[in-house]
Amino acid sequence: MSPVAMADLTAKAKIRHVALGLFAKKGFAATSMRMVAQKAGVSPALIAHHYGSKDGLRTAVDQAVLHAFGTEFEAVEVKGPSTEIATRFGHAINKVVIHDQDVRSYIRRSFLDDALSGRSNLLDALLEMVARTLERMQTAGMLRQAEDTTWRAMQVLLVVFGPTIFEPALQSRMPQLFGEKAVEQRLRANVGLFERGIFK
Repeated sequence: MSPVAMADLTAKAKIRHVALGLFAKKGFAATSMRMVAQKAGVSPALIAHHYGSKDGLRTAVDQAVLHAFGTEFEAVEVKGPSTEIATRFGHAINKVVIHDQDVRSYIRRSFLDDALSGRSNLLDALLEMVARTLERMQTAGMLRQAEDTTWRAMQVLLVVFGPTIFEPALQSRMPQLFGEKAVEQRLRANVGLFERGIFK
């Protein structure tokens, strides 16, 4: 989900974009519909018209984040040397996570807040998306056999999103993961993960 110019968004998309930022910074529970309306420059009634409720708005934000990942994951071509495939997969992840602080913060808050509330929509959907991508690689004969494909997908998800989850603690200790060279550093880490961990 690349940063977009607010002026280029429709009112509905602008509301969702603003909600993503507020949910990321304040958390879902601490963000009111009025806050979203005020920052988006619309009325609370318009938010209700488009999304029905705050829960409906959060579902729309989840779907936008998942759509961004889905678009990138599905575009990964599973042909050629394993290094090339790993690099493509790494780029797909980085396009969504590295370039947008709000998306990283939203994912982190969602994972942690959902764990406390029992809601796991975003985590489950991302896990399924990673599993589908790994299945495509398996079908293409690129991966080692795995006894537990669900755990393999979870391992990939944990390694990929680990820096995102622990970003506040890691920033002072490993600034290279979040500074100017973050894309390069994370890409190398992701490529190493796939080559050493799951490719034949």
